[in-house]
Amino acid sequence: MRKLKVIIPILIVLLLGSGIAYYYFNNSQQTQRTERNENPAQNVNDDNDTSQPEDKTPIQYSPSEDNEAPTDNNTISGVITRKSSQNGTLVIRTTISELLSSGNCTLSITRSTDGKKVTRLAEIVQNPSSSSCKGFDIPTSELGKGEWTIFISISSEDKKGEIRDKVSL
Repeated sequence: MRKLKVIIPILIVLLLGSGIAYYYFNNSQQTQRTERNENPAQNVNDDNDTSQPEDKTPIQYSPSEDNEAPTDNNTISGVITRKSSQNGTLVIRTTISELLSSGNCTLSITRSTDGKKVTRLAEIVQNPSSSSCKGFDIPTSELGKGEWTIFISISSEDKKGEIRDKVSL
């Protein structure tokens, strides 16, 4: 009975400490997220800096000269919505800006230091108001560390498109 009188207060103190730690951790994480969303990074203006402002215009890719330029009706556009390394796997997800019922996405990911290239194929999946590539999950052991350039070629019937991005592992 004496041991029980000692154990119960210890358990209460541990539970209270855990609750306080949990509250503090979640509250500080929420505060950091809010600060990032409400206070975007401000540019520091150096009077001695004569360099031109960085161009934030998206890179436009043109078809090769021997191919006819696609019209807007034949061009597919999209974005990479996720590119993260989780549990030893590089996960890449996309959203295609229009409703497509069929087609393919070809991923080519190339390491900038040595040109190592990995290729994957995925089907296009129709969503309620857009489409997406079925998804690419690549073991990071197959890739290795480095800066990688992501190139996804999208094709559906007579339409084609490209998505480009970069990821560091």
